[in-house]
Amino acid sequence: MPFKPVNPGVSFPELEKEILEFWEKEKIFKKSLEKEAPQGTYVFYEGPPTANGKPGLHHVLARAFKDVMPRYKTMCGYNVPRKAGWDTHGLPVEIEVEKRLGINGKQDIEKIKSTPEESIIEFNKLCRESVWQYKTEWETLTKRMGFWLDLENPYITYDNSYIESVWWVISQAFEKGLLYKGHKIVPYCPRCGTALSSHELAQGYKEVEEKSIYVKFKLKPDQKIGDWATDDNTYFLVWTTTPWTLPGNIALAVNKNIKYWIIDIDGKKLILSESRIAHVVLNEYKKVGEVEGLDLLDLEYIPLYDFIKPEKRAYFSVGADFVSDIDGTGIVHIAPAFGEDDYNVGKENDLPILMTLDKEGKMRPEIGKWAGQGAKESDSEIILDLEKKDLLFKTTMHKHDYPFCWRCDTALLYYAKDSWFIEMSKLKKELFENNKEIHWVPDNIKNGRFGEWLVNVKDWAISRDRYWGTPLPVWECAQCGKQKCVSSIEDLKKSNNFSNIYPKEESLDLHKPYIDQIKFDCECGGEMTRSLEVMDVWLDSGTMPFSQLHYPFENKELIDDKKFFPANYISEAVDQTRGWFYTLHAVSTILELGPCYKNVICLGHILDGKGKKMSKSKGNIIDPIEIADKHGFDAIRWFMYTNNQPGEPKLVSEESIKDQVRRFLLILWNTYSFFVTYANIKDLKPETSTLNTKNIFDRWLISQKNQTIKKVTESLSRYDIFTATRTIEDFVIELSTWYIRRNKKREDHEFMQILHNTLIDISKLLAPFTPFVSEEIYRNLTGKESVHLDSWPEFDEKLIDTALDHEMKLIRDIIEIGHSIRKEQKIKVRQPLSELRIINHELRMDLQSIISDELNVKSVNCEEVPSGGNWAVKEEGDLKIALNLEITSELKSEGNMREIVRLIQDARKEAKYAFTDRVSCYYQTNSENIKNVIGKYQEEISRQTILSSLSDGEIEYFDILKESEIDGDKIKVLLKK
Repeated sequence: MPFKPVNPGVSFPELEKEILEFWEKEKIFKKSLEKEAPQGTYVFYEGPPTANGKPGLHHVLARAFKDVMPRYKTMCGYNVPRKAGWDTHGLPVEIEVEKRLGINGKQDIEKIKSTPEESIIEFNKLCRESVWQYKTEWETLTKRMGFWLDLENPYITYDNSYIESVWWVISQAFEKGLLYKGHKIVPYCPRCGTALSSHELAQGYKEVEEKSIYVKFKLKPDQKIGDWATDDNTYFLVWTTTPWTLPGNIALAVNKNIKYWIIDIDGKKLILSESRIAHVVLNEYKKVGEVEGLDLLDLEYIPLYDFIKPEKRAYFSVGADFVSDIDGTGIVHIAPAFGEDDYNVGKENDLPILMTLDKEGKMRPEIGKWAGQGAKESDSEIILDLEKKDLLFKTTMHKHDYPFCWRCDTALLYYAKDSWFIEMSKLKKELFENNKEIHWVPDNIKNGRFGEWLVNVKDWAISRDRYWGTPLPVWECAQCGKQKCVSSIEDLKKSNNFSNIYPKEESLDLHKPYIDQIKFDCECGGEMTRSLEVMDVWLDSGTMPFSQLHYPFENKELIDDKKFFPANYISEAVDQTRGWFYTLHAVSTILELGPCYKNVICLGHILDGKGKKMSKSKGNIIDPIEIADKHGFDAIRWFMYTNNQPGEPKLVSEESIKDQVRRFLLILWNTYSFFVTYANIKDLKPETSTLNTKNIFDRWLISQKNQTIKKVTESLSRYDIFTATRTIEDFVIELSTWYIRRNKKREDHEFMQILHNTLIDISKLLAPFTPFVSEEIYRNLTGKESVHLDSWPEFDEKLIDTALDHEMKLIRDIIEIGHSIRKEQKIKVRQPLSELRIINHELRMDLQSIISDELNVKSVNCEEVPSGGNWAVKEEGDLKIALNLEITSELKSEGNMREIVRLIQDARKEAKYAFTDRVSCYYQTNSENIKNVIGKYQEEISRQTILSSLSDGEIEYFDILKESEIDGDKIKVLLKK
């Protein structure tokens, strides 16, 4: 027996587990890394996940796409190192530890132990432990889904060697004059007590609906506005969505190019943009005057609140180009402490800054009755207070996007504070140029989502006022202000107390609070102390091409000689355009190394079957391991590739995964099972040589196979995984539903040999996508060790017969139209008809014969339809055919014979007989018509249904009984093996 028998009732999950055991035992992944690589190295970067949270279905999506290209390129003759990595720092880790300890925020963290220093030591120790909480689950998922990754030698971002490389990157920014300390408006999380970067900000926007208010700011009297002067009842009308910022108001901004009106409502004169009046003012009003924005500059008003006395001139109107009349009133309230535009207006006009919030986002003690309240908490009380003072014009509900902390989900504030920045705005041109060299999938990301991000690139706020992260390697002298950036551990050893802090080499821990104690002597005679911040966790992952190699302290040639840089391929979810994709791009641009990656696939989001976001609260989360234990990971992977384009959202349900088994994997498996069963019966001796066949179906299949290999290869060269997988799927379905169905009764060696060779090539094409089932098919059909150690199949242009492909498509189109006529006329295909006519095409006899068999007609002719007779004519595109609907008694009898064959075949299937089992059949009927049909076609019925006997009568013991109606007459069949 040439091949291992195939179980037609396969359990794909069990099959996958057997393959996993085989891979583990025989070290197939290791062998794939060690095999000859004449094409050189293909560089793949694994974006590091954080292992303190369980992996979900969206991680399966990313890992499925990551796995494809390394497997494919390995088969193409490349060596593809695949180093795993773990992202171990930052807010994601800290917040989980806070939750476990039942504490909330920095003040609580610093009270874990008796002193803040001891508390930070304990907290960071817990963070270090926490990052491995779900390591086993991550590794299990990675292995179980067949994602080949070097999990034994991962890079870990909290390792000293990794931190040292990050420091080196920062030192390069420092030396290039790109690192600076600035007082700026930054997105700030009051719960976490730290600033965030613009790319972190972009991760957390939500649509919210909240109260916005129109406020009246009273102008001082006797001020000239053009030809008019203010009185005791003149007001600027101002719109704001953040009432909590009003105690920090210091000025009002107008646009000198906007036209404003002064209107009178019940004796109060309001100034606002002419174009906004219809939207804002619903009361009756009288127009008092019309002025240009230029006339409204430098007008003084009475502050709404005077909790804090400004140190400079304040409470007057200024000009600002960002003020628009698209929304609001054309007048904007300026609080320089709480908005970037406000801050810039403050600098331009030398305005004071009133900081009304503390670092926890609460009103400071100076803010009287609202002291201690959170910013958003105070909104409602401020609105009430304004109403009491008759300064509230109206309130409206306003729907808009607002940023929330990407990790703790707290509403962010825009907050003026000292932070450390990398001046990415200075590198905008270089960022653009490097992006031009990147191939994006989908391609609209290049100049769309990613390109637009670069257009508006902000300086990178890299400092965080937290504890568990890569420390900022900058020391400052309090005496002279000099700064020093440490680039290595060797630099650190030049401090004046290194050996005191780290007495032994094994005690070296570069994290807080130890690193905070390191001091340097300054040239001025003063002492340099570290700026106490840690760095943006995205900087850790953004430096991974270098830090994973401990560059430049080790492996220098791998980067300098472009052996392991840039990446040929990376893939993550589309939101990483403002996360990892950006930070990789930013770091390589800072280092003047060009683009960090050449090809990137951006993935859409995973949604439930109804298009809703998955969440625990909704109860719609799908556990990937659970679903794989039912249907297998090959099915999940195949769904991810073929459902739609990679960048589109994927609606996932158990039914959609099950459908992949039914729609593709079982068709493939049944084709494989069919071949092995009959090959073993015929004792086929496998050959790999191309057969010189003359059979039209064989030649068509060989042509289709070579076209498929060509199209899949070309698609993968463009990183078009969707087209590649859909092409394979179409070919497998064509193989089963057309080639095998049309040829399965053939006895010749050529048919089985061509099918054997085709299945081997299919297993190779599928290897990067469905690594388990492809391995099973390949190993059984070839006897070789692993499909993943073999080469990618090659196509032969000479075997692609486009003329034959066109002919086969033509006859299949004709067949499809013929079937549609039968359906419309309610005539089953089992019922033979006398003739089909093709009216506007000429076809060879062998092609006519195929149509005749498929449509069950006695003859096919390429002629016009004769006048008279019972003909049905149908036209589609450039095809026009006619079917003779007249059913003679002879045709009726043959149709009934086919119904009997179908009944017996259905009974065989239900009894689960093997293809080769010869069985006895007994039939029972009172219909003379049916008896006559069986008598006439007994030999043909027995041949088609593999019967040893066919008799009229009863039997006491039988395997199955099945009954049906044929032309209104009842018949029972009883089968016995």
